[in-house]
Amino acid sequence: MPKATNTPTTSRRGLLYGSVAAALATAATALPAPAATAQPDAELIALCDEFNVLERAYVASFDLIADDDTRTLANGPLHEAQEELVERMATLTATTIDGFAALAGAIVAWAAEAS
Repeated sequence: MPKATNTPTTSRRGLLYGSVAAALATAATALPAPAATAQPDAELIALCDEFNVLERAYVASFDLIADDDTRTLANGPLHEAQEELVERMATLTATTIDGFAALAGAIVAWAAEAS
């Protein structure tokens, strides 16, 4: 009876390298490429900037409107808009120095008026 030989044509190492290479290629195409200039805190920064614009308008109203009742009435929409911004800002977490700086700037702008 003839003797059977089991001589593989592909080495185990070659199969392993091929499997790893295929897995890496699949993973590389499945993941989105990170944007080079993407700012993780862009939304938070924009909200803080908008809050600061409204806060400056509120502070300026003291120079523009002498009567307290008229000023309070005029600033009603500003306060409502700021409350909406604060609610949206509270749902976000700063993750970068720019995000923390924007949030701190909004707090300082508000605190300066509050004190």
